[in-house]
Amino acid sequence: TLYKLVLSLYLSHAYSAALQHIRWYLAHFPNYYPITGRILTLLMSIEWRRGDIGKAQLLFDAAQDIYHYTLGPNHPLIVLHINCLASLYLHQLPHHQGYPQGKLLLLLGLSKAKSALGVDHATTALQQLKVAHYFICEKKYTDAAHLLEKSMDVLSGSSRMGMGMMDRRFTYESVLSSYYLSLCLYSNQDLMRARDASVVCIAIDLSLIHISEPTRRS
Repeated sequence: TLYKLVLSLYLSHAYSAALQHIRWYLAHFPNYYPITGRILTLLMSIEWRRGDIGKAQLLFDAAQDIYHYTLGPNHPLIVLHINCLASLYLHQLPHHQGYPQGKLLLLLGLSKAKSALGVDHATTALQQLKVAHYFICEKKYTDAAHLLEKSMDVLSGSSRMGMGMMDRRFTYESVLSSYYLSLCLYSNQDLMRARDASVVCIAIDLSLIHISEPTRRS
């Protein structure tokens, strides 16, 4: 599809070629389709990286309007759209300029994820992990630990599959959540719980190594 072509060009930093295809699409198709929102999200990212931040912000609003109109205000695509802009603020601007707005957008994305998918969905848990990372940067260890405990519960699959069984799709994120949690608890002098979180981190890591080993024939 055209979207996949434009995405591949964007990821290859072929922005001029991506823009040619986007302009052709916008000239030939009506605005109010969900795929148009995704095209505008990509165009937002391209214009930002080309240095036109003002235009990128306008494109964010235009795509947001399309998502709301075609999918409703609480669709998962809106979370991804918000995260795209948050990432641009956090990683494409100097820290003192981009951090406040980027963090605010991540919090908005978390609110949208809870509304659209609920607190027990993996997308919500991944968003909590992202927000917790920035709480740790601010040394807000209690706030971060609260999010990380929820994130671990969902990403490990314990809330859906029973303790002792892990959702293998999110093993890396489960390791990261438990590692961050151990750091937060240690910083808060909660040493027993920090130790328990470290043990969980190691156990998940070892399980990843185990399932990566080739099966031996008897």
